Amino acid sequence: MSTEIEAQVIVDDYNEIMAKLTKFNVKQKFDWVKFKIAVFHPCLSAEEQKEKYSLIFTRVRDEGLGTVTITTKTKLKVAENGKFVNEYEINTKNTFEECRDLLLANNLAMKAYQERLRQKWIIPGRPKIKEIVFDIWPGLPMYMEIEAETENDLVTFLRELDITKEKIRYSGASGFYNEILGIPIDTINNKTPQLDFYTVDTKLKEYVSNIDNFDKILTKQKVLLKQIGYESLMVGTGKKFSKRSSKRSSKRSSKRSSKRSSKRSSKRSSKRSSKRSSKRSSKKISKN
Repeated sequence: MSTEIEAQVIVDDYNEIMAKLTKFNVKQKFDWVKFKIAVFHPCLSAEEQKEKYSLIFTRVRDEGLGTVTITTKTKLKVAENGKFVNEYEINTKNTFEECRDLLLANNLAMKAYQERLRQKWIIPGRPKIKEIVFDIWPGLPMYMEIEAETENDLVTFLRELDITKEKIRYSGASGFYNEILGIPIDTINNKTPQLDFYTVDTKLKEYVSNIDNFDKILTKQKVLLKQIGYESLMVGTGKKFSKRSSKRSSKRSSKRSSKRSSKRSSKRSSKRSSKRSSKRSSKKISKN
């Protein structure tokens, strides 16, 4: 068990933050990767959860790099470590589906499937800053999350980045859905069985307090996904064009065009042959 000492900050300007991080000689662990997440209810009644915990869940996460993690996060209502969360985690080479099915076989109820995109950095010369990640969740602006060895390390580093207290959060994605879109945390955590880029506009719209703001965020997110090479996720369009589907459509269109050209060429050739035969027959008639 370990305590996650981490904080989140909404990213208004990615390039500006990266310019600051570059001064610390950051090294990229991986570029943008899509994470698949299956979230499960704990083996507790709803009453026990509300009574004892402000946060408790188990998840299976495919990190897209050949690693799958099984994690349980807990936070007691009267927490010794204040705003931070306890984490129990193991890594496995098994597939996402195998791990998910293992938990299902143990009668843990799966409450949600989620997706997000993540980019990860570290500072080799500063190991007390464990990692710096940028996350893109469906329907949210990009945010940065920094994990440190101690709270003092975390606060000091945030200060070095010129990030003021009012911009720092400790609530994770569900807190941002609440703060930015007005969606209750309980709705995100317990009443949203699917949270992905493909369906986010239809799944969350009924809970959003400001639709115009939500639409603006989705429009910006479409542009961002295109910039980082994930345009196939096509946020909010109602259609999902994967590489496979684009190949299929390409094949279909090529087949159609070949059929059309074939028909045209056959018509042309038939016209030509018809003209030739009529000329020959007219010659024969004139000879006769």
